[in-house]
Amino acid sequence: MAFEHLLAQGWKLPYVVTPAEEAEWLPRPTLRDVAQDAGVPVLEWKPFCRLVEQNQLKEKGAESVEWVFSYLFPYLIPPSILELPKNGALNFHPAPLPDYGGLGGYNF
Repeated sequence: MAFEHLLAQGWKLPYVVTPAEEAEWLPRPTLRDVAQDAGVPVLEWKPFCRLVEQNQLKEKGAESVEWVFSYLFPYLIPPSILELPKNGALNFHPAPLPDYGGLGGYNF
């Protein structure tokens, strides 16, 4: 898992953002499971967006965001979040965007 690799490389990750609910059929461990086991707080998407809109990320340990990584994330990430990091944002999506947006784009 990409998150585990970042942790193993010594990256300091203040939190991860996940969709609100995880389906029971998802293979385990999920990103939420790994983050919680590593002691990294998990924020859900909609509350995270509200924190960004209200400029309250400092309260969640993100005084200055260096990177944003999106890895198979099911939501369109708004410019307000993509503009947060000092170094950049990386969106991993397994198909060309915007033509094949959404989950499972590689199937087409």
